[in-house]
Amino acid sequence: MPHIRIDIGKQEDAVREELMKRVTEVASEITKLPKEAFLVFVNEFEDDNICVGGTTVTELKKQRMAGK
Repeated sequence: MPHIRIDIGKQEDAVREELMKRVTEVASEITKLPKEAFLVFVNEFEDDNICVGGTTVTELKKQRMAGK
């Protein structure tokens, strides 16, 4: 049984559900395996727990908002 793991920042329920649905559909289409064969795991992280270049996503968002 194939497993798909997605690590992502916090998402709204509808976004997370759509992501899992569409990833499953594409994986099924490409591999020719039934959608029911796939397990999809979504691991969501808070912005304070993700950094890019040593700066947290929380801080990057603050910087982006200050620049507008």
